[in-house]
Amino acid sequence: MNPVNRLFLVLLTVLYCATTFGQCRTNKELAESKALKLSPLFGQFVALQQSNKDSARVLSRYIIKELQEVYCTDTTNKDIGHYLAFYLYYDKQIPSAIQWYLKQLESETYIYDKANHNAALALCFAYIGELDSIEIYLNRSFSIDGYDKNLRIQSLVNNFEEIAKELSCNFLSSDFSLLRSKFSDPCEYAPKFLKIVYGISNRFLSDENERYNTSVSKNNLECCR
Repeated sequence: MNPVNRLFLVLLTVLYCATTFGQCRTNKELAESKALKLSPLFGQFVALQQSNKDSARVLSRYIIKELQEVYCTDTTNKDIGHYLAFYLYYDKQIPSAIQWYLKQLESETYIYDKANHNAALALCFAYIGELDSIEIYLNRSFSIDGYDKNLRIQSLVNNFEEIAKELSCNFLSSDFSLLRSKFSDPCEYAPKFLKIVYGISNRFLSDENERYNTSVSKNNLECCR
């Protein structure tokens, strides 16, 4: 990420934290009680993801608001940070999601979660057109051992391919205004980040037969436009 964009994200985070958590008071019992009441909504969200994505997004915004209140009463609860990052990512609040994933990485000790957070950051940066950051965090995620790496890589590549389709079909959405400030055509941009993803993935895949064709271009990419 270039210095200007990094500074933008830092300033955004300072403002976000000041406005959201400026009046926080620690109360772990209250935090546990609020988190318990939220748990049924997580299941509802998963169900809505499959049946009604618009409703899932509305619910995600409510969950974000509630999670912020829980975090405000217990800033030591790492699980709340995990959930906040995920729901912010789902709601396309990408700069805020990036800052939460970075915050989680600072104190993360569990190897699997480190791999997940780095992968999530790579996905976030795909949404805002930061090609160098995609490469950095994808390499970091795949460099972490301790799980079925081939399956992990294939799943993550699928996620990037879904992002490519999503961008090509919904590029004019307000969700992607930051990306549009850098790239004017999603069908030109998508091959750029997919080449990075395929190239890095191929270096870590143990089975040569599972490796990806890096000769992706606008002409052979499935594009809505």
